[in-house]
Amino acid sequence: MKKYVLTENRKVMDDKYGNKRTLIQVQAIKNFKTSSGSSVSAGQLGGWIERESNLSQRWNAWLDEESYAFDGSLIAENAYVEKSSLFDSVCIRGDSYIYESKLFDSTIVTGQSEVEKSQLYGQTVLGGYCSVVQSNLTNVQVKTGSDFEDKKSWNSYHFEDTFLKTEGFMIEVRDNLTCKDVHLSGRRILFEAKANLECVTGENIRDFIVKQETEMYCVKLKKDASVMSLVKPDKTVLVGVLSEPEDKGIVIDSTCLLLSGVTIRDNVQMYGAWEIENSMLSDKVVLRNEGNHSIELVNSSLSELAQVIAKPNHSLYDTLELEMEADEIHEIH
Repeated sequence: MKKYVLTENRKVMDDKYGNKRTLIQVQAIKNFKTSSGSSVSAGQLGGWIERESNLSQRWNAWLDEESYAFDGSLIAENAYVEKSSLFDSVCIRGDSYIYESKLFDSTIVTGQSEVEKSQLYGQTVLGGYCSVVQSNLTNVQVKTGSDFEDKKSWNSYHFEDTFLKTEGFMIEVRDNLTCKDVHLSGRRILFEAKANLECVTGENIRDFIVKQETEMYCVKLKKDASVMSLVKPDKTVLVGVLSEPEDKGIVIDSTCLLLSGVTIRDNVQMYGAWEIENSMLSDKVVLRNEGNHSIELVNSSLSELAQVIAKPNHSLYDTLELEMEADEIHEIH
């Protein structure tokens, strides 16, 4: 049984390319409730679509009078779209709620996800109990919940004021996560487990991996500029806890890593060229230099199993500075 009809109302709107498109307004012909709890009454006008295939006639999917569905976009199941625009092949389903947002390309939003004042691009996939607020996500996959093959229990995610972008949907997020003022752009980035990232930026990151509980505050990672710089050293904590003994907690590989006043503990591994000063390293932190890179470790404390591992070469001996306190182990090979 149909829940809406196409009216005679027409509106000419610009698509994402600025081309003029004619949209048709829908009108409900039965009473139902949206996933946000709003009631839709028979006779109530809804949003604007290009064709009937943009809005499913089944279940309670709906879009309000200030929303627009272009191209091959689809609103299905119990999804509700409010004050938003959908373009290309976007698919909104489940009990998702979209508010004041723009979604493009092949974005999929499902489960009980909520997207507010955000823009989603590429092959972004959101599922489970996922919240995205004032964020810009490109090719980000949050894949958990019964809608996906892994059949994991539904988890919670919250993105706020976040910019995530990568080529080939290589950013993947699992388990609980809070992001705020985060900009990550580059090659494979994996947050798999609980994480709290605030004021963290990064570009052209190579295999940045986070396992288990992780906190990163005010850290800037910019490999393309050959620099990793600390914004607020007194608030920076890097924590990497292993899920398996052979796994790595946090992995940073850069042509230049510069950290000052940082607390680094548990399973953190750093490769390439690095400069660390006035910092505390403990547990299984490993600093590696296995090439002709400049490395400096100044006025820092190493305790427990923290290690420094570097291959001997001319460049190393010219540039290595060590002024540290070591409770147990530090190695220079």
